[in-house]
Amino acid sequence: EAGANVAEHPINQGQGGALRTGFLVAEKKNAEVVVTMDADGQHPVDELENLVAPVLDGDADYVMGSRYRGVDHSGNGVVRQSGIKFFTWLINRLTKSEITDCTNGYRAIRGSEIGKLTLTEERFSAPELIIEARKNGMQIEEIPIVIQEREAGETKKPQIRYALGLTRTVLTTWIR
Repeated sequence: EAGANVAEHPINQGQGGALRTGFLVAEKKNAEVVVTMDADGQHPVDELENLVAPVLDGDADYVMGSRYRGVDHSGNGVVRQSGIKFFTWLINRLTKSEITDCTNGYRAIRGSEIGKLTLTEERFSAPELIIEARKNGMQIEEIPIVIQEREAGETKKPQIRYALGLTRTVLTTWIR
């Protein structure tokens, strides 16, 4: 009703399916910048301008938010914090990057670069996107953001299956 383009999946295709569909719509609409955010209310909309500015200014192709450069009110425990730091370290070693928050879903991507990304993951999209962006020579920038307490839903993390899935995603995307 507000004039937004809406795409719906009759069957849940996971976060990865939603991102792929959104990216296809953005490509068809020739979007200049594509922004993603998690659906749990943790990403403040008032930070959107800071997120897209480096793309619009030509300083970056891929901008990601970082709770570690900003403020984290998520209430994540020690195990989850340690996991994020480990997987961030692993991605940095594999891709020669210097990011601080590999699981953050608040990002802005130059629309013309979306088609370069090979996305196959259903659940672990954040590391796949980072590795694909780096592999395709995209200029990555990380900015400080605030992560608020979750407004909706319940986390599925940390669980051993989550850590194993994330490991599989990082390694297969890097090898691919």
